Amino acid sequence: MSTEFQFPLLKLPWVCLEHFLNTSGVFNVFDLITFSLISKRCYRIVKLLKHRELKAYDFKIDDSSIEIRFVRSELKIIGKWKLDLGEEWKTNPFMELFYINPEDKNWVPSRALQLLTNDPESSVVNAFQYLMALFSRPVEQIFLELDEFNQSERIFRSLGIDQCNTMCIEGNKK
Repeated sequence: MSTEFQFPLLKLPWVCLEHFLNTSGVFNVFDLITFSLISKRCYRIVKLLKHRELKAYDFKIDDSSIEIRFVRSELKIIGKWKLDLGEEWKTNPFMELFYINPEDKNWVPSRALQLLTNDPESSVVNAFQYLMALFSRPVEQIFLELDEFNQSERIFRSLGIDQCNTMCIEGNKK
């Protein structure tokens, strides 16, 4: 006779739950984002955590992709979400978000698919708004490559970022 044991994680006292999620090293930023998508209660728990690993966001917007980079305190990128804007999203409209695994430098598919829509521009806006509500951090750098169709500029404006430390603009357009 075998019985399954289920650990009642959400029934732990707050101090234990905070230690397990925040300081034990079991959950990274991306795991916490995935955990927050489970339910409203999980979202509130993650929002209340004093998460110290993530310090800022960087953006790279060009005509083929959008990257949201997650920056640690020493300005190292600990991961990034990337959405392709090219022809590929027209055949596969539900593009996955990816993050880079710091141990082996490989792209790993994210499980935050609830943030995606059939339009990559609105998917990025949804993802960024969700991140800012969950982990309110400043935007350090924005790399904006202007294209001939003003798609990059439109996407940047739709994000609603009103301040950053550094902004780099490249393009042929004056």
